[in-house]
Amino acid sequence: MTASPQTLIDELGRQLGLPQLAWDSEGECALLFDEDLHAELRYAPDDGLLHLAAEVGPLPADAAGDLLRRMAMANLDPGNLGQCLLALDRDTVLVGRCLAAQDLASDTVIDALRQMVLTAKTWRSCLRGTS
Repeated sequence: MTASPQTLIDELGRQLGLPQLAWDSEGECALLFDEDLHAELRYAPDDGLLHLAAEVGPLPADAAGDLLRRMAMANLDPGNLGQCLLALDRDTVLVGRCLAAQDLASDTVIDALRQMVLTAKTWRSCLRGTS
């Protein structure tokens, strides 16, 4: 079942134990996992997508080439990344995923968030191992 964005955020808040969870005026919602993993949900009504993103960490300057090569190779098989993709925003490594409007059921989004957080944690370990 597809939920409206408001119903979705209300249900996510309930399931996460965050009853005050809400979209901001830009259609975004920030979350913090394990006290240091920043994630963001952004609903884009024009393209009917829910964008999920999480910060993995800074790109280590001394290993940037090798890490970018590994990220590109990992993106060839997103199944190994929990259906997420790795990206770079300036010097910050991100992990992200988009869900289509027909997939906006709270259970689907919770599962996608869980997979994204696990992928971000795995790649954090990779970043720490390269610096």
